Amino acid sequence: MSGRHRPGGKLRRRTARAPLLIAGVAVVATGSTLALHNLADADGCSMADGIQLQVAADPAIAPPLRQVAGEWMDITEPEVNGRCVAIEVTEAATADVASTVAAHIGGFMDVAAGDAPAPTPEASDIPAVWVPDSTYWITRMQSISRAAFEGEAPSLASSPIVLAVSATGAEVFGEGPIPAEAMREPLLAGLVAAEQGEPPPLALGLPEPRRDTAGLVGAAWMQSAVVTTDDELFQIVGLFRGLGDAPSDTAALLPKFQQGLQAAPVSEQAVISHNASGAADPIRAVRVQDAPTLDFPFAVLAGQPGDVRTAASMFRNAVFNEPEMFTRHGFRAPDGTAGSGFPIGHGVSADAVPSLPVGPPERFNQARRIWTSATSDARVLSVVNINASMGLPFSPQAPVPRLAVFQQTALQGMEMFTPGTDLGHWEYAARLDGDRDWVEGVPIQLLDDEHELRIQQALQTIQPVAHNESAMFETLLAAYGEMKEGWDDTRSNTLVMWTDSGSTKQDGLTLEETLRELERLTDITRPVRVILLGLGPDADMEQLEALAHATGGAAFPVNDPDEIGLIFLRALLALPPASET
Repeated sequence: MSGRHRPGGKLRRRTARAPLLIAGVAVVATGSTLALHNLADADGCSMADGIQLQVAADPAIAPPLRQVAGEWMDITEPEVNGRCVAIEVTEAATADVASTVAAHIGGFMDVAAGDAPAPTPEASDIPAVWVPDSTYWITRMQSISRAAFEGEAPSLASSPIVLAVSATGAEVFGEGPIPAEAMREPLLAGLVAAEQGEPPPLALGLPEPRRDTAGLVGAAWMQSAVVTTDDELFQIVGLFRGLGDAPSDTAALLPKFQQGLQAAPVSEQAVISHNASGAADPIRAVRVQDAPTLDFPFAVLAGQPGDVRTAASMFRNAVFNEPEMFTRHGFRAPDGTAGSGFPIGHGVSADAVPSLPVGPPERFNQARRIWTSATSDARVLSVVNINASMGLPFSPQAPVPRLAVFQQTALQGMEMFTPGTDLGHWEYAARLDGDRDWVEGVPIQLLDDEHELRIQQALQTIQPVAHNESAMFETLLAAYGEMKEGWDDTRSNTLVMWTDSGSTKQDGLTLEETLRELERLTDITRPVRVILLGLGPDADMEQLEALAHATGGAAFPVNDPDEIGLIFLRALLALPPASET
């Protein structure tokens, strides 16, 4: 078929040919599993004989990608090694594709996908090309497997994340650009109003940060605006919980502006699209200083046949040749410039915007962990050492008994959990129950009023044993096995161990044996977070840190009983010890 390819230039649709059938919304989501379905033979390119290029694209960018694919197929009739190429562009939420691909490569990614456990994805569920809304998701996937993608993932288009506001919100924040810290006053005013049982002066919203990149950035903005010291961590927990059930994504959030929502983080392109849809009350985009940008990378999944990789490269080049297609849909070029005909108005201008990635990843990972810990139900097992040393003064400077410090912290700590949390309590030393080194004080159950009373009674009646032989290693393995066996994919699963020493059991397990067994037990698809708190100057932090490293958890030294509440909060919020920040 030589001679039918137009060299260079822009694609223009020929009306003489029948239009190509490109998948519109061709995604079936079950839990967090993505299913890509072939809809039809593409413009005569047989599903059996042609090269099928499955492209899963974030819903925001899928429409222009579909148009480019249609015109490219219609005009060039591409071939690779004599075989025709058919493209199917499917709209698929970035988070759902991420979860499916993660499961396919043997990992796990929490994307708040709901209660239904997702089946293991098949190879046919995995697209050849993925266009998420941000490189942030590529980075997260590469933390599971560095070999998840082929080569680089260049940006196709960009859209800065802005603060979308109603007319009332515009009066509060002005024209912009504003610093993220400008959100502090209205956020704290909302927290005070909530404590007094009054509506907030400004109705703020946030799409689910585990699923929506703009929501993730918004959570980071809120954190940086409110938390300047550890003492203010309690405020961000209150603010996140006060937002209630977060809409699953930007598309679910935007209609709430017609229901009283006054400010929320979304992409600039989402503001443009929302206003173009004929909404009764247009929303306005307020620029935030140094705001990250959605960059829509074109990523080829690893393991694709050579012909598919070639077809993907050809399609990517075709996309780069059609920038005006993306401009018409409200996207900027990858460098942040606005092309001719870029829609402006309602706070959107054609001025160039710096193209900044959603990074560094750890900053946003921390905001996501705080959000998850603050708003999600958990399954928690608390395990405390009750050796004789726990009856000793906490330290020479603090004469209060170590056990009393633990009891007060644990009792107050129950207020940090959400109402849907499951909580259990164990105690350990050595040979507490025959040959068993631990006892189950209270089983893991829903933390309702009755169960909370049982735990309070168990905590208040703890008595240290007469010896200092501690089977911490054996107990940790038993508790880890308990958490893994009852692992709940609808909750965060956390094991908390409190000790003022280390493992000292005669003829007990060694640290090396324990670490090997933990390596055997660890399953990245069923993650259990291990928190170890060393109470006082005699805690063996070397042992605790080794155990934390082996489980992907954290070990926290507690040297001042007055600081233990904040340390425990940092631990529950999946923040590192303050000494590491």
